[in-house]
Amino acid sequence: MTGSEIQLLLSDNGDIRFYNLIFDTSCDEFFERINSMDDSQGIKLTGKERIAMLIDVQVFINSMIDLVQVLLNYSDRLSPYDMRENIMAFLHKTPLDELTSFLKKDKKSSNKNSVD
Repeated sequence: MTGSEIQLLLSDNGDIRFYNLIFDTSCDEFFERINSMDDSQGIKLTGKERIAMLIDVQVFINSMIDLVQVLLNYSDRLSPYDMRENIMAFLHKTPLDELTSFLKKDKKSSNKNSVD
């Protein structure tokens, strides 16, 4: 399946069953991984904690699907490696963290050029 086919299936005019399949499969995988973590064994969640966890996971999965859709818009300019790097940055940094790292990198570059 190509990126443009995925974009079409995930678009407003696409196939909601495809989106739901990705969403449900991702949620199942997420909870399977949580259950396999050593630290999660024996944890008892209250009803509210369970609902909060479900909401967090659902928002996270929706955000990841949306991120892939956005990245596919740039598939002509980003390599698969670049896309993976963007996904990892999304998982580990807020946009503000990302901007701060860009500014620090630019400042180092400017300082290096002024020393030369």
